[in-house]
Amino acid sequence: MDTKYVSGRNPTAEEAAEFLKFTADDLNVTKETDIYAPLCKVMQSALPEGTLVCKDTGDWADESAPASTSAHWTGDRPSGKKIDICFYEDNQAVLDAVAVNPTTTTVTDTDRLANMGRVAWTEVVAFLEAKVTVDIFGMKPSRPFLPSSVDATSMRGQIAEYAAEILLQQHRTHVFMIFVYQDTARLVRFDRAGAIVSDFFNLVTEPMKLLNFVFRLGRMSPSERGFDDNVVLASGAEVELMKNHLPPQTDQTRLATHIRNALSSESRIHKITVPGKNGGNAQRFLVGKLRAGSRYPTGRGTKGYIAFDLQKPRFVFVKEGWRIDSDDVTSEMDIYAQLEKNHVEHVPTVVCGGDVGTPVQRTVSQSLLTASSEVTFAARIHYRIVLEEIGLPLEEHVRGEELSLAVYYCILAHKQAYEKAGTLHRDISPGNILINPNDEDPQKSKGILIDWDLAKTVEQLKMMPTQHERSGTWYYLSGLLLNYPKKPYELSDDLESFVHVINMQNLRFRHHDKSPCKEDKSDLSDHLFHVYQKTKVVQGFHMGSKDKLTQMKSGVPPYTITVHSNMSILVEGLMKMCQEHYAALDWDGLAKYAVKEDVPEPVELSDPRPRVPKSRTAFPVPKRIALVPTIPEEDEAQPQQALEPQPQPPTEPPKKLLDTHEHIESVFAIALNMNNWPPNDKMPDQFIGLPYGGPAPETGKGACTPSREVSHSKRKSVHSTGDASGEDLLWILAYITHRPVCRE
Repeated sequence: MDTKYVSGRNPTAEEAAEFLKFTADDLNVTKETDIYAPLCKVMQSALPEGTLVCKDTGDWADESAPASTSAHWTGDRPSGKKIDICFYEDNQAVLDAVAVNPTTTTVTDTDRLANMGRVAWTEVVAFLEAKVTVDIFGMKPSRPFLPSSVDATSMRGQIAEYAAEILLQQHRTHVFMIFVYQDTARLVRFDRAGAIVSDFFNLVTEPMKLLNFVFRLGRMSPSERGFDDNVVLASGAEVELMKNHLPPQTDQTRLATHIRNALSSESRIHKITVPGKNGGNAQRFLVGKLRAGSRYPTGRGTKGYIAFDLQKPRFVFVKEGWRIDSDDVTSEMDIYAQLEKNHVEHVPTVVCGGDVGTPVQRTVSQSLLTASSEVTFAARIHYRIVLEEIGLPLEEHVRGEELSLAVYYCILAHKQAYEKAGTLHRDISPGNILINPNDEDPQKSKGILIDWDLAKTVEQLKMMPTQHERSGTWYYLSGLLLNYPKKPYELSDDLESFVHVINMQNLRFRHHDKSPCKEDKSDLSDHLFHVYQKTKVVQGFHMGSKDKLTQMKSGVPPYTITVHSNMSILVEGLMKMCQEHYAALDWDGLAKYAVKEDVPEPVELSDPRPRVPKSRTAFPVPKRIALVPTIPEEDEAQPQQALEPQPQPPTEPPKKLLDTHEHIESVFAIALNMNNWPPNDKMPDQFIGLPYGGPAPETGKGACTPSREVSHSKRKSVHSTGDASGEDLLWILAYITHRPVCRE
């Protein structure tokens, strides 16, 4: 209750005398729903009229909210998640938005019906979660603060997921919540660095500890409640100006459709303030629906919006996030300045940007950690950047050729950044590759490599100490980084990530031998778990799957595309490239970066002899072609003739093909020069509804970590209880129990 965290004053004795109090009978219940009504009634008595209202939302989900089907924003389906109790602003517009028609509910308890409301993620001010059977925060003196049972761990994940959803869907700096277990409670404050959790207190014998908080909450300003004061609702005139510049309905190109959807009249349009470029005047932009965003409760909290520029009528892209608060970390604005100075192509053009707020908005959770703490949370600063290019998400490629083109152009951008600016991206993933579309001819689409906030110069990488956590996106980290956690980050790690991007997009959108069917989805689910999701902590270091390491050493594509095409050629070439690189590594030298002694032996390199395809496009045919696999001849009717053994040339020693861009660029260029690209090889998303997680990890030995890309359907399992989606939950569990996750 320090005013640094919970501002305001406590009620006077006269004010407190008007508050209702709990009785033991109110809280001594066996059904969780029976505690909602007395909680709402007592807390409402501490809220001044016209400030906030408590709503029992335990049975009424947000029907307008996008689904929590992904760690990142992927659609507009109802989420189904139901917070127990929500605090809302007491105004008619909000009350109308959360109203429930009593004739449509099966709830019959009149006390509950008096306070019923719907979850509205865009309106929640603060929330309360209650449990009567599972203690998730050690609510008795004899219990540990973080009980390790599966139910307790899962339910901690559930409340962290709720906080993450609010941080995602609103313009927030922090979120308050109350946790109630039987007759005890704790207060919690989430921000992007972590969560501050109060001591527990008894609601019957110490009711004022809760009511003082509620009293202050009702009197706080929006910014004190955690709302960003650099964001306000747009005026009617501003919205009208924007509508006059929206693409007409006759323009059905993908980009025009995205712009209309993001800024439609049904959206709540906000005006955001962004610092000017190079210290110039602040600029203002209108934003509506969230285009992309992270559902992780801590970390960068990246969000993206298509926006309307009020200074120069045009549509741009606004990115915001929470960067590490350190003079040793180069800001993304500075990285873009370096890329611009060195004329790096296929990267975004910065309009303006910088740190948000006066004073700058910073996290505070980390301030309560001591030097002896077992875990550390980095302090973070809120920032925004406006970019000229909008682009399309990589998953919206219309066919494999467009996917490959987008990745190819991002490899070119990566090469120029590395060679001209001495900068390594360090977070190659589908979320950071945009398509610059050409709807008339997808063969002319290009790619844009975005999100350079984890980038480092080559010189910075040489000086970086060994980190127990890896920066980047877990699914797309190289097999070496996941298995040799002390290894410095190198160019080869970024280039291997491009291979994993192609493989994951194909697993998701091409028909292959692991494609799920109604009866069996285990092949794809098991593959994703064992190769991409698995993680554990060894000697304090975060480690991933050995299967990924084995896969990259084998040179064998991890799936077989049903119709052999250029995509098959591309994948086979990429895997052979990785195989040769891994075969050339000094495994004895790598041992010093391991934290275990059982380093796997390298796999022998095969020597493919490919047939060179004819050129079709303007892409240059590279000199090195040994990485393209052999294409089987179509005519198999000819009898095979016995061949005399021919002398074989000496085998060349394997080369570290990922130490330069030359070879991966060659593999893509060769595949893109061929005529065999099918026009309609994209399938509906095959990750939707997968029962992610695979076998449950042993307690205390790590947690599986879902992708930021995959669809996460709700399922009941040992990982999922209550309303939390199983897959998102696993990420949250890792966060709340200090298990390893990557920084998005």
